[in-house]
Amino acid sequence: MTGYELKLWRRGMNWTQERARRRIWDIVGYI
Repeated sequence: MTGYELKLWRRGMNWTQERARRRIWDIVGYI
């Protein structure tokens, strides 16, 4: 894995976690 690929992968992971966190807060907000 090249440094560029690693950077893209880490960015993708952060993006996925951010979306998951936002979704969790949306669900919590409805309760």
